[in-house]
Amino acid sequence: MAAYLTAAILFFSVLASSASAEETLASPIRQFSPQYPEKCINLVEASNESQTVSVTYDLTREGLPENVRVRESTNSCFNEVAVAAVRSWSFNPRRVDAKPQPQKDLETTFRFELDLETTIDTFDARPLKRIPPAFPDKCGRLSPGEYVVVVKFDVNASGKTENIEVIETTHSCFDKAAIKSIEKWTYLPRIVEGQPIARSGVATKIIFVLSSSNDPKDEIRKRLLRKLNKAGRYIKSDPERALAELAVIEAEYGDSFTQAESAAFHQIRGYARIGVNDAYGALDDLRIARLRAKTAEETEAIDETIAQLELYVMQLESQERSE
Repeated sequence: MAAYLTAAILFFSVLASSASAEETLASPIRQFSPQYPEKCINLVEASNESQTVSVTYDLTREGLPENVRVRESTNSCFNEVAVAAVRSWSFNPRRVDAKPQPQKDLETTFRFELDLETTIDTFDARPLKRIPPAFPDKCGRLSPGEYVVVVKFDVNASGKTENIEVIETTHSCFDKAAIKSIEKWTYLPRIVEGQPIARSGVATKIIFVLSSSNDPKDEIRKRLLRKLNKAGRYIKSDPERALAELAVIEAEYGDSFTQAESAAFHQIRGYARIGVNDAYGALDDLRIARLRAKTAEETEAIDETIAQLELYVMQLESQERSE
């Protein structure tokens, strides 16, 4: 059965090291366009030109606008209705690791045209989802501290990132992880006159933190990681030994697993069980690992293996019924 499954094995990093948390940006719940203000009709009627007001604002962790201010306006007569419109909006708040958080400096541009509905233009490309990079194992030997990678990229009209390049880094060890992460990011593209357009030259900073602590609890976590990695190395060559190593780990640490450690344990044991033809046990473990996975990359790898296992189990059961 092991040869039948082709999905790559993906391990979880549970070192006392981190990169940016998984972040989902705010999205509108209630958002409407302001009416063309009657008091402004006589001021612009002769030229009949469209007028724009760009409004910048922050969001509370409840998803409500605050600190609403006009950044730029072609005619101040329109400022009041633009600000009032934004203040009445509501959003699903920004979330970091699933927890609501405030968000700063959103911007929207209103385009007012006489006898036409006011349009809402997002002034710039705005991230929808940002997946944090995995902390590269090879960088764990570096000195403790913060490592910064500044990356520049473009956002195309579909909201996908492209032309990604590192423009500044404190250590090249982290560059590849930063680029791979940004490849998975998605954006609301820049909107101009109601149409999505490409946005070039977006820049972001990713901070990797390598911690150093004398706390005995951290040493326990590191020791557990080493043991999980050791068990993982036997998956292909000696899956029975991998299962024996995992049984010892579960007896010693099972009651104190963190979410990431539990996910790693069940994922490794799931693949080891594939190696000994225990398809049902492997499915049980991998389903638990999927529930506790934290990133889209981890989930996709596990999902692919689960799908193949479920197909294999269906074939087995079909053969048993026909015999």
